Amino acid sequence: MKRKNRIYITAAKIFPIRYRNYLDKIVIYGGDKELTANDWLGSGNILAVLGLIAFLIAPISIFGKFDWWYLIYGLLFSLGTHLLIIILLHMKMEDRTQRIETSLPDLLQLTAANIRAGMTPFKSLKLAARKEFGPLKEEIDYVTTKALGSVNFSDVILSINKRVKSGILERSLQLFANAIKTGGHLALLLEEVARDIIETRTLKRELVTNTKAYTMFIIFLVVVGSPLLLAISISFLNNMIKEKISSIFQE
Repeated sequence: MKRKNRIYITAAKIFPIRYRNYLDKIVIYGGDKELTANDWLGSGNILAVLGLIAFLIAPISIFGKFDWWYLIYGLLFSLGTHLLIIILLHMKMEDRTQRIETSLPDLLQLTAANIRAGMTPFKSLKLAARKEFGPLKEEIDYVTTKALGSVNFSDVILSINKRVKSGILERSLQLFANAIKTGGHLALLLEEVARDIIETRTLKRELVTNTKAYTMFIIFLVVVGSPLLLAISISFLNNMIKEKISSIFQE
């Protein structure tokens, strides 16, 4: 183990083991093969401590005095460093999941076409994994290589769910594995699953578009409509009060 890795592991031990295990899963879901959760947390801790020290020393060395506000700024910087790490890891995970779910229908359709051509499920899936599928091809290459041993192919397929956080992928792989075990119409099943995924993603895009339109309408009402109605109401009340006062003086 490199000295740098030992330093990161030591620095990361300040966090509870459950939190480190949680971030380990997020790192795996993000497809990071070089860095672990200890590397992220350790480097984040070191950066946070250095930032805190800088906020404490800089005022004394520059202004010749110390203010407790600089300690608060340093603590906020340390907290912001760890929040940034969590946000980056989640963004990597979501981006990888999005790319996999986008490529999944094409993979299933190609696999179904290969099965109809007379190939076995193993060879159909292996040949269907194209380079443009990105992280999905990496996962398929991993399971097909692992299935060359004594491990059951249908069981190996489900192991992808341990490295990808996607409900759509999990359900699709479960159906694929069950169809292999039961000997069902695999090609027809894969085509139906691919069609269902495409329809689901289309509905989600339409829902997001409609939600954005409603959101913009609500923001318009809050930002423009409410002040306008308030101004009209105030003007109306002022006119009513003036008319009431003038009628009182006339009487």
